[in-house]
Amino acid sequence: MDGLTNKAGMIKFEVSKMQLIGAPWNSINGTMQNIRMADGWQISRPVDRLHKQENGKVAFYMAKNKKDGSVNEITMRRSVDTGETNETGKRIYKDESMKVSVEELEKIMMYGAQKYKYQKEEESGFIGMVFHKAQIVDTWKEPGRENAREYKVISIDNSGNSFLFASDKLHRLEDKEDYFRINIPLRDKNGENRAVMVAHEAAWYEKTEERRTQQLLPRKLREQSNLLCSQIEKVITEMALLGYVPAERPDTQPPGFLYWKQDGPEMEATEERKLLCTYNWDNTQEFIDEKKKEHSEPELEVKKEKRKMK
Repeated sequence: MDGLTNKAGMIKFEVSKMQLIGAPWNSINGTMQNIRMADGWQISRPVDRLHKQENGKVAFYMAKNKKDGSVNEITMRRSVDTGETNETGKRIYKDESMKVSVEELEKIMMYGAQKYKYQKEEESGFIGMVFHKAQIVDTWKEPGRENAREYKVISIDNSGNSFLFASDKLHRLEDKEDYFRINIPLRDKNGENRAVMVAHEAAWYEKTEERRTQQLLPRKLREQSNLLCSQIEKVITEMALLGYVPAERPDTQPPGFLYWKQDGPEMEATEERKLLCTYNWDNTQEFIDEKKKEHSEPELEVKKEKRKMK
């Protein structure tokens, strides 16, 4: 679904032809077409307002607000299985309906498209996850084994939670060198649900949680990682304007933090720089806000334009 705004106050929606349910039907408002949304919900739109796109999809436009300025709403309907049967053994369904704003409808359609993507991926037996290189916070090997396999510690949120994945199974994205992709199998060699061990603050023998709900865990991991990737990109951009770039983690410092160095020629380390190295993502944002107060807005804008030219 493309949620791009066509013009002020209008939202463009795109659906696949498979989301068009049944044949058009006549109503007092003209010929209508039912369109499938997420979780069994459907809406109806006038046929003459459905536009075929070059990508094979169908688009329609809806206004966020009515002419009087009030919020524009649309009714969604679905039939839900009650789990009961009638006297002839047929299942009993009940009809449900609810009104949502056009802006809420956009979010529902985005959720439905993402859910379908995850479902198809999970049906293949693997789930894919993309993460920023800054989420690789450490390297781990099982103690006491000389030829132990090497794993990367991948951070998934700002709360210190991470999981292990084999280093040789990470694939760098060709079009985005700062990002990696991994494919996580849903089942182990015995065909059973594969467990993913999530640790808190890299305490692999003390604070681990085994999560086996495979239809939920990968989705949750990816959603957390997507949010963290967005935050990382924002922080890196803002830190660059202040003259700092990501740095390698010092061996003497714990994983799970973000490390920075001043951009430009290497300078002798100072206590101030060492303290700066131990800021995590949330504290880095506080640092950015403090530093911004020391700079004027025009000065930061000039720096931003210079970076674009590079």
